[in-house]
Amino acid sequence: MLHNLTRFLIHQGCRVAYRNYAVQRPGLMFLDGAGFFEDVLKQKAFVGTRKQPTTLSLREIRTIDAHGWVQTDFLPWLSHCSRRSAAALGHFGSCISEIFNNIRDHSAHQVGSIFAQWYPNIDTLKLAVGDFGRGIPATVATVEPGLTGAAAIERAFAPNFTSQSTPKNRGAGLDFTLNNVCIGLNGMMTVYSGGAALQALAGGQIRHLNPIFGNSGYTGTLFEIILPTHAIPEFNPQEEEMIW
Repeated sequence: MLHNLTRFLIHQGCRVAYRNYAVQRPGLMFLDGAGFFEDVLKQKAFVGTRKQPTTLSLREIRTIDAHGWVQTDFLPWLSHCSRRSAAALGHFGSCISEIFNNIRDHSAHQVGSIFAQWYPNIDTLKLAVGDFGRGIPATVATVEPGLTGAAAIERAFAPNFTSQSTPKNRGAGLDFTLNNVCIGLNGMMTVYSGGAALQALAGGQIRHLNPIFGNSGYTGTLFEIILPTHAIPEFNPQEEEMIW
């Protein structure tokens, strides 16, 4: 959210400055290792900070470049960390592409911020993708007004739901992301949008979080995904064979 807010202000022509950040505290050192200060200030906060090979640096991705970036940068990085083939990770890569598809369709600013960290001791990926659009509740309200913020987010994940007046082929949909991450791969996904928050647990159970966990009026949308990479089955080419 901090990265998105910074980028949003910059896109609006504002000058953004950070003060008193060069203090060696765990949170600030984590941000530096994640590439936050290098991205927004063009320099690291601390001398000698190094990016770990299990860290995918925080960066801003244009929606037009997202699919290519997923294929050439994200999946090879995750494959190297998790020791799963890029083919086995293909469906998860499609989930990330679908999130960027939604940024493309619903945000006036055609960019999203993404950061990922793989934890080898627990064989788990933690990933965040965010934008600074108007938020899912506001978008859903254009076709189904009257829902609470969390209920609107849940509605957006329903199969075949669209806010487009003339739906086109928009990809697999957010339900594809939910099904693959939480049901197919036993992961967990938390969505913060428009001041509301919703969590999808492993197995697909959905719970509405207390509004206090929402993003405090920040209108964008943030997806947080926790994925146990050991749950990803290796790719079997025979499963892709078509039967005529």
